[in-house]
Amino acid sequence: MDNKAIIFENESAPIRADRDLNLLIYQTLMGITMALSDVRKKVSSVEINGKASEHNNGDLPLNQKYLLSLEEAAEYSGIGINKLREISNENNCCFVMWVGNHRKFKRKLFEKWLDETYSC
Repeated sequence: MDNKAIIFENESAPIRADRDLNLLIYQTLMGITMALSDVRKKVSSVEINGKASEHNNGDLPLNQKYLLSLEEAAEYSGIGINKLREISNENNCCFVMWVGNHRKFKRKLFEKWLDETYSC
């Protein structure tokens, strides 16, 4: 009997290392993949403070978001996109955070800036 080709023998037939081991590995990986898929589904609808939370915060009202896009900041403040772009290009702009080439407005600091800049 060739020990290299046979891992072990059972009552029905020997298990061949190459074919049967690959099948066993494939079945195990498929089981793990299915289990991870179930976990992802459960995690995607986790409740935070009693409210269902999705990973996409596009459903959040603007006044609850931490960061606003340029378009959202314009909608939120009533200031035009071009004017916001001009203001946020300043070096001393404290309420803008750059994520790659995208500017994000820190809502609370933006609100504070609006209150201080455009107060009566």
